[in-house]
Amino acid sequence: RSTLFPYTTLFRSKELIYKIFITCIYVLIEKDYDLLQVLADHQIKKNNDRLRKRIRVMGEGCIFNGTVYMSDPDYVVVGNNVHIGDHAYFKTAGGLTIGDNTHISRNVTIYTQNHNYQGSRLPYDDNAIHKAVIIEENVWIGMNVSIAPGVHVGKGAIIGIGTVVASDIPPFSIVGLPKYRIIKSRDIDH
Repeated sequence: RSTLFPYTTLFRSKELIYKIFITCIYVLIEKDYDLLQVLADHQIKKNNDRLRKRIRVMGEGCIFNGTVYMSDPDYVVVGNNVHIGDHAYFKTAGGLTIGDNTHISRNVTIYTQNHNYQGSRLPYDDNAIHKAVIIEENVWIGMNVSIAPGVHVGKGAIIGIGTVVASDIPPFSIVGLPKYRIIKSRDIDH
């Protein structure tokens, strides 16, 4: 008994510590979900701070509200007082300019590059076609908007929820989601 006693006591204390630890984790998950959210928010903030440092020109007073992805921040210019919502996804190798006082809601997608569908293979080849997107100042872009490569959004424009923007928007225009239409046909012989 005397030779086993220290080991069994040590084993029981490790087992007890483990049970206490697991109980604490369950309590945190069940009763204090806020702590886990704080940790997740901290990681998002850290990632956004790293992204801000990589953006070519970053204005003052800009706010990233949640996860923001930019594929090539070296090609991005962001003005002053720009707000970008959660789950923004910007493919920016073709260049992206966002003017002062622009507010971009959540789930917005902006592409500045496209596949070459007229290349050597179908449906497209390995070459990318780059076209800059320019968003002037005082623009409001609603939730779930998608902006195609080469688009120029004029100052003061408002783009309504769910709109797919494939052509330029004049200054101070308000655009919304129309029903779909065929925009072009592919070359059948290609």
